[in-house]
Amino acid sequence: ETAHANKNQVYRSDFSFNKISDDQERMANIPFLITSSRGEKHVVVTDENGLFDSKSEWYSHEANTNKNDEAVTWNDDGTYFVDQSKLSPEYGLWFTGSKDFTTSANDAKGAFPYDTYAVEELRCEANTGYQLIKFTVTVHRNAVHYDLGTKTDNEVKINTELGYLDSMEDVAPSVGEITLKDVVSYENVNVGTEYKLVGKLHLQNEDGTDAGVATDAAGNEITSEATFTPVKEEGKTEVEFTFDASNLAGKTCTAFEYLYEGDTRVAKHEDIEDVEQTIKFPKISTTATVDGEHEADAAETVTLKDVVKYENLVTGKSYAMTGALHYKNTDGSDGGEVVDENGDPIVSKAHFEAMEPDGEIELEFTFNAKALDMAGKTIVAFESLDRSGVSYAVHTDISDADQTVQFPKIMTSAKDAVDGDQEVGAFKDQKVIDEVSYENVIPGHKYVVKGTLHSSHKDEAGEVVDDGPVSDGNGNPVEAQTEFTAESTSGNVHVEFNFDATGYEGKDFVVFEK
Repeated sequence: ETAHANKNQVYRSDFSFNKISDDQERMANIPFLITSSRGEKHVVVTDENGLFDSKSEWYSHEANTNKNDEAVTWNDDGTYFVDQSKLSPEYGLWFTGSKDFTTSANDAKGAFPYDTYAVEELRCEANTGYQLIKFTVTVHRNAVHYDLGTKTDNEVKINTELGYLDSMEDVAPSVGEITLKDVVSYENVNVGTEYKLVGKLHLQNEDGTDAGVATDAAGNEITSEATFTPVKEEGKTEVEFTFDASNLAGKTCTAFEYLYEGDTRVAKHEDIEDVEQTIKFPKISTTATVDGEHEADAAETVTLKDVVKYENLVTGKSYAMTGALHYKNTDGSDGGEVVDENGDPIVSKAHFEAMEPDGEIELEFTFNAKALDMAGKTIVAFESLDRSGVSYAVHTDISDADQTVQFPKIMTSAKDAVDGDQEVGAFKDQKVIDEVSYENVIPGHKYVVKGTLHSSHKDEAGEVVDDGPVSDGNGNPVEAQTEFTAESTSGNVHVEFNFDATGYEGKDFVVFEK
């Protein structure tokens, strides 16, 4: 009897349901694919109140029967596209219910013959961001209307936590290539459906606003993708960002995540103020001086102090700050590490605990600049900030004036002011002009060249002996000076000495300058 009833489609009924979102909004124009156990498929759609009802009293079975099927384009791989402009709740619905013959739509009967039906919500623009629902209906009585109640779409949600290392620290190195991990929590996804997560790192402005997608050291946008197929409606997955962070020193970045189902974005998380998805990159900057100046005499003992400022450290963690001195070539390039008389690099190191994210620490370098013949040379302090063997920040800018110390050099040539030779008479009113050539000074700075006139003689062994400063008539040393403002890094100035050479027969005069 049942088989006979099925074949002749005697048992036919209708059903209805309401469609709302989890915030109780009625969801209109939502398509559903209804598939019978025999494989017959048709598309239906909710009306402006979120209601689907197959009764002919609601919408005639006979009017544009199954025309909603034309709104869905199916691909060979099972994916589809819904053209919502082609959907209408007024189009009729009719299931034939037989493989052997076709029955015509009839408003006097129900739309569904005796069978079990799978009802599956189709993805479209109107339900973007919501979990798709599935349910089944069994029609086993004749001329009955099944009220299936309210079907709720839950919003698909994602939340993220960005961090460095397995400990998910919120501070990462700004040195070379690093990998950040973004743990993405999801809710209300469709089990068994493949999803794609697209992550983008956004740069924060100083005021905390969004500055757009961050770029790596090569100028490429920092993005990442990962696919997953959930086995539960809620869970976690990971997205990794691997990039060169050496251009992000002192910066703050926030991860934005987007969840896609096929080509449709169903969820996003893009809160620039969310500390859980934010990472900071340390920065160090330095000021290197000798006695508070960026110039120094190439003396036997020189102490260079390097004040290193740091930003974006993890409070309470221990760090090591290491500095090394580098020569700067005359063409501005890096001339390599400065080594002492034993060939060992001149370095300084300090360990400290960061009490605040930002602060400063001082390094000291003491060396014999005279033995290293540093007159005329320039050195630059390089620094590295490390923790647990990992370099978190470096400052190795050979052109940074703040971390540079110059050692000027002077060379002199003294001559008789009268005829330009290097002989003067042992008489009163003698004049010697010393031409002083200088190198490696700072343009725009004011300088004073100070000179003292000494006399000397040779002993029995032929060695030159300094007799000390030449005295004027009052017993004071013969001294002279010239003040100038350097127009370039090198140049010449004259220092003029006027003195009484009486009694210095057979002596040599030597000019000492600084």
